[in-house]
Amino acid sequence: MKRNKIAAVLLGMGLMAGALALPVTVPTTTTYAATATQVIGHGEWQKQGGHWYYYQDGKMLKDCWVKDGIDWYYLNADGTMKADEFVKIDNDWYYFRSWGGMQYNNWYQNPKDGNWYYFRSWGGALNTGWNKIGIDWYYFDADAKMLHDQWIQQGDDWYYLRSWGGRMYSQWGKVGIDWYRFDANGKMLSDEWYKEGNDWYYLRSWGGRM
Repeated sequence: MKRNKIAAVLLGMGLMAGALALPVTVPTTTTYAATATQVIGHGEWQKQGGHWYYYQDGKMLKDCWVKDGIDWYYLNADGTMKADEFVKIDNDWYYFRSWGGMQYNNWYQNPKDGNWYYFRSWGGALNTGWNKIGIDWYYFDADAKMLHDQWIQQGDDWYYLRSWGGRMYSQWGKVGIDWYRFDANGKMLSDEWYKEGNDWYYLRSWGGRM
Protein backbone atom coordinates (compact mmCIF):
# COMPACT_ATOMS: atom_id res chain seq x y z
CA MET A 1 0.00 0.00 0.00
CA LYS A 2 1.24 3.40 -0.90
CA ARG A 3 1.66 5.72 2.05
CA ASN A 4 1.79 9.48 1.72
CA LYS A 5 3.01 11.81 4.42
CA ILE A 6 0.77 14.84 4.38
CA ALA A 7 1.10 17.70 6.84
CA ALA A 8 -2.30 18.18 8.38
CA VAL A 9 -2.36 21.93 8.21
CA LEU A 10 -5.73 23.33 7.26
CA LEU A 11 -5.56 26.73 5.63
CA GLY A 12 -7.47 29.55 7.29
CA MET A 13 -11.15 29.67 6.54
CA GLY A 14 -13.59 32.48 7.10
CA LEU A 15 -17.11 33.65 6.51
CA MET A 16 -17.96 36.39 4.06
CA ALA A 17 -21.28 37.86 3.05
CA GLY A 18 -23.59 35.16 4.30
CA ALA A 19 -21.41 32.12 3.45
CA LEU A 20 -22.18 28.95 5.40
CA ALA A 21 -19.57 27.42 7.72
CA LEU A 22 -19.72 23.63 7.92
CA PRO A 23 -19.16 21.78 11.21
CA VAL A 24 -16.26 19.36 11.42
CA THR A 25 -17.27 15.87 12.52
CA VAL A 26 -14.53 13.29 13.05
CA PRO A 27 -15.67 9.69 12.39
CA THR A 28 -15.12 7.14 15.15
CA THR A 29 -12.01 5.26 14.10
CA THR A 30 -9.06 3.19 15.15
CA THR A 31 -5.58 4.19 14.01
CA TYR A 32 -3.41 1.42 12.59
CA ALA A 33 0.30 1.32 11.84
CA ALA A 34 1.50 1.48 8.26
CA THR A 35 3.69 -1.55 8.90
CA ALA A 36 0.71 -3.93 8.86
CA THR A 37 1.47 -7.08 6.85
CA GLN A 38 0.19 -7.24 3.29
CA VAL A 39 -0.90 -10.62 1.99
CA ILE A 40 -1.79 -11.67 -1.55
CA GLY A 41 -4.62 -14.04 -0.89
CA HIS A 42 -4.89 -17.61 -2.17
CA GLY A 43 -7.08 -18.88 0.67
CA GLU A 44 -10.78 -18.62 1.42
CA TRP A 45 -13.31 -16.58 3.36
CA GLN A 46 -15.34 -18.20 6.10
CA LYS A 47 -18.33 -16.71 7.92
CA GLN A 48 -18.56 -17.48 11.62
CA GLY A 49 -20.96 -15.94 14.13
CA GLY A 50 -21.97 -13.18 11.73
CA HIS A 51 -18.35 -12.16 10.94
CA TRP A 52 -16.08 -12.93 8.03
CA TYR A 53 -12.59 -14.38 8.48
CA TYR A 54 -9.87 -15.27 6.00
CA TYR A 55 -8.00 -18.58 6.14
CA GLN A 56 -4.82 -19.27 4.21
CA ASP A 57 -2.83 -22.47 4.37
CA GLY A 58 -5.08 -23.58 7.22
CA LYS A 59 -4.35 -20.50 9.32
CA MET A 60 -6.68 -17.63 10.20
CA LEU A 61 -5.03 -14.35 9.14
CA LYS A 62 -5.14 -11.43 11.59
CA ASP A 63 -4.17 -7.76 11.76
CA CYS A 64 -3.19 -7.45 8.11
CA TRP A 65 -4.16 -6.33 4.62
CA VAL A 66 -5.37 -9.03 2.25
CA LYS A 67 -5.64 -8.65 -1.52
CA ASP A 68 -8.26 -11.04 -2.85
CA GLY A 69 -8.84 -10.71 -6.59
CA ILE A 70 -8.77 -6.98 -7.43
CA ASP A 71 -9.85 -5.78 -3.99
CA TRP A 72 -8.07 -5.05 -0.71
CA TYR A 73 -9.48 -5.97 2.68
CA TYR A 74 -8.33 -5.32 6.24
CA LEU A 75 -8.49 -7.89 9.02
CA ASN A 76 -8.68 -6.84 12.67
CA ALA A 77 -6.49 -8.21 15.45
CA ASP A 78 -9.12 -10.86 16.15
CA GLY A 79 -9.32 -11.82 12.48
CA THR A 80 -12.68 -10.20 11.74
CA MET A 81 -12.98 -8.39 8.43
CA LYS A 82 -13.54 -4.63 8.50
CA ALA A 83 -16.77 -3.55 6.79
CA ASP A 84 -18.79 -0.32 6.48
CA GLU A 85 -16.13 1.56 8.43
CA PHE A 86 -13.76 4.52 8.14
CA VAL A 87 -10.25 3.68 9.25
CA LYS A 88 -7.20 5.91 9.70
CA ILE A 89 -3.93 4.23 8.74
CA ASP A 90 -0.68 6.20 8.96
CA ASN A 91 -2.44 9.57 8.64
CA ASP A 92 -4.58 8.52 5.66
CA TRP A 93 -8.29 7.75 5.71
CA TYR A 94 -9.72 4.61 4.14
CA TYR A 95 -13.26 3.32 3.80
CA PHE A 96 -14.19 -0.34 3.74
CA ARG A 97 -17.52 -0.99 2.04
CA SER A 98 -20.39 -3.02 3.47
CA TRP A 99 -18.98 -6.20 1.90
CA GLY A 100 -15.44 -5.44 3.09
CA GLY A 101 -13.65 -4.23 -0.04
CA MET A 102 -11.63 -1.01 0.27
CA GLN A 103 -13.14 1.97 -1.56
CA TYR A 104 -10.79 3.42 -4.20
CA ASN A 105 -10.60 5.68 -7.25
CA ASN A 106 -14.05 7.11 -6.63
CA TRP A 107 -16.28 9.51 -4.71
CA TYR A 108 -18.14 8.28 -1.66
CA GLN A 109 -20.90 10.00 0.31
CA ASN A 110 -21.28 8.94 3.91
CA PRO A 111 -25.03 8.33 4.40
CA LYS A 112 -24.66 8.98 8.13
CA ASP A 113 -23.69 12.65 7.81
CA GLY A 114 -23.89 13.45 4.08
CA ASN A 115 -20.18 14.31 3.78
CA TRP A 116 -18.31 13.55 0.55
CA TYR A 117 -14.86 11.96 0.24
CA TYR A 118 -12.63 11.11 -2.71
CA PHE A 119 -10.54 7.96 -2.50
CA ARG A 120 -7.45 7.69 -4.67
CA SER A 121 -6.45 4.70 -6.83
CA TRP A 122 -4.49 3.19 -3.91
CA GLY A 123 -7.31 3.80 -1.41
CA GLY A 124 -6.23 6.78 0.71
CA ALA A 125 -8.68 9.68 0.75
CA LEU A 126 -7.65 13.11 -0.48
CA ASN A 127 -7.16 15.46 2.45
CA THR A 128 -5.82 18.78 3.69
CA GLY A 129 -6.09 21.28 0.90
CA TRP A 130 -6.72 21.76 -2.81
CA ASN A 131 -7.01 18.80 -5.16
CA LYS A 132 -7.99 18.70 -8.83
CA ILE A 133 -10.44 16.02 -9.94
CA GLY A 134 -11.38 16.10 -13.59
CA ILE A 135 -11.46 19.79 -14.58
CA ASP A 136 -12.48 21.15 -11.19
CA TRP A 137 -10.65 22.03 -7.98
CA TYR A 138 -11.95 20.89 -4.60
CA TYR A 139 -10.87 21.54 -1.02
CA PHE A 140 -10.61 18.79 1.60
CA ASP A 141 -10.11 19.21 5.34
CA ALA A 142 -7.72 17.22 7.53
CA ASP A 143 -10.37 14.55 8.05
CA ALA A 144 -10.70 14.13 4.26
CA LYS A 145 -14.16 15.68 4.00
CA MET A 146 -14.87 17.73 0.89
CA LEU A 147 -15.82 21.29 1.85
CA HIS A 148 -18.63 23.12 0.06
CA ASP A 149 -20.86 26.20 0.29
CA GLN A 150 -18.13 28.27 1.88
CA TRP A 151 -15.21 30.61 1.43
CA ILE A 152 -11.57 29.51 1.63
CA GLN A 153 -8.74 31.96 2.30
CA GLN A 154 -5.24 31.23 1.03
CA GLY A 155 -2.80 33.97 1.93
CA ASP A 156 -4.52 37.21 0.95
CA ASP A 157 -6.74 35.54 -1.66
CA TRP A 158 -10.30 34.27 -1.33
CA TYR A 159 -12.04 31.42 -3.17
CA TYR A 160 -15.58 30.11 -3.05
CA LEU A 161 -16.65 26.46 -3.04
CA ARG A 162 -20.04 25.78 -4.63
CA SER A 163 -22.79 23.55 -3.24
CA TRP A 164 -21.34 20.50 -5.01
CA GLY A 165 -17.79 21.38 -3.92
CA GLY A 166 -16.13 22.65 -7.10
CA ARG A 167 -14.34 26.02 -6.90
CA MET A 168 -15.93 28.96 -8.72
CA TYR A 169 -13.75 30.30 -11.55
CA SER A 170 -14.03 32.53 -14.67
CA GLN A 171 -17.50 33.67 -13.67
CA TRP A 172 -19.76 35.84 -11.60
CA GLY A 173 -21.08 34.19 -8.47
CA LYS A 174 -23.83 35.29 -6.11
CA VAL A 175 -23.19 34.52 -2.44
CA GLY A 176 -25.83 35.72 -0.06
CA ILE A 177 -27.15 38.99 -1.53
CA ASP A 178 -23.93 40.08 -3.24
CA TRP A 179 -22.24 39.36 -6.55
CA TYR A 180 -18.55 38.50 -6.84
CA ARG A 181 -16.21 37.99 -9.78
CA PHE A 182 -13.74 35.11 -9.90
CA ASP A 183 -10.75 34.88 -12.25
CA ALA A 184 -9.59 31.84 -14.25
CA ASN A 185 -7.78 30.47 -11.19
CA GLY A 186 -10.79 30.92 -8.96
CA LYS A 187 -9.47 33.93 -7.05
CA MET A 188 -12.06 36.51 -6.02
CA LEU A 189 -11.36 39.94 -7.48
CA SER A 190 -11.46 42.90 -5.11
CA ASP A 191 -10.70 46.61 -4.90
CA GLU A 192 -10.54 47.01 -8.67
CA TRP A 193 -12.49 47.78 -11.82
CA TYR A 194 -13.58 44.90 -14.03
CA LYS A 195 -14.66 45.26 -17.69
CA GLU A 196 -17.08 42.87 -19.32
CA GLY A 197 -18.03 43.72 -22.86
CA ASN A 198 -18.71 47.45 -22.88
CA ASP A 199 -19.57 47.60 -19.19
CA TRP A 200 -17.38 48.38 -16.20
CA TYR A 201 -17.97 47.13 -12.67
CA TYR A 202 -16.27 48.04 -9.44
CA LEU A 203 -15.48 45.32 -6.94
CA ARG A 204 -15.14 46.63 -3.40
CA SER A 205 -12.32 45.87 -0.98
CA TRP A 206 -14.18 42.84 0.36
CA GLY A 207 -15.13 41.67 -3.17
CA GLY A 208 -18.81 42.52 -3.50
CA ARG A 209 -19.87 44.32 -6.67
CA MET A 210 -21.09 47.90 -6.25
